[in-house]
Amino acid sequence: MITPKGKILGTIFCCSVQPGKFTQDNIEFLYIWSKWAGIGLLEHVAEKEMLEIQQKATEKTEQLTEQIQQAQKQLIQSEKLSIIGQLIAGIAHELNNPLTTISGFSQLAMEQKKPEKNMPYLEKIHAEAMRCERIVKQLLIFARKHISEKSYVNINDIIQSIVNLKSYEWKVNKIEVTLDLDKKLHS
Repeated sequence: MITPKGKILGTIFCCSVQPGKFTQDNIEFLYIWSKWAGIGLLEHVAEKEMLEIQQKATEKTEQLTEQIQQAQKQLIQSEKLSIIGQLIAGIAHELNNPLTTISGFSQLAMEQKKPEKNMPYLEKIHAEAMRCERIVKQLLIFARKHISEKSYVNINDIIQSIVNLKSYEWKVNKIEVTLDLDKKLHS
């Protein structure tokens, strides 16, 4: 039997041309040879196992590297969105001050005793200032950090918000939008 390190790997069957003619030297030679054969077999098995372990380790390393790269991309995208949000918030706050002034003064001018001649212009100024204020509010809502959560929403309100946001662009491009929202979807 080939038994290096106490592990049976195989057997060696020997026969002699002359029955019962194995000498002690023959037996010792076979014993030593079987030990060396066993060591060779163990080395081969160990090498094969090491190659399998190395292959698995390489595959796992490649998989982990891919996961790390994906996480890095997501982190960079998240940081970009955070910076954009901060930028939008800053711009929105800067726009709010002059818009409030324009809106306030246009209202005051419309309340004067003789604004008839300039009334269409004042109304246009006031309407556009109010539109800008709505856009700024929507930008601030976008820029705010919030935790995502699932909830029921009024789809009609969302559609109306989108239409309000895009209305100027559509008007300039001579696109007419007609809404026919289902009132049952309100809640």
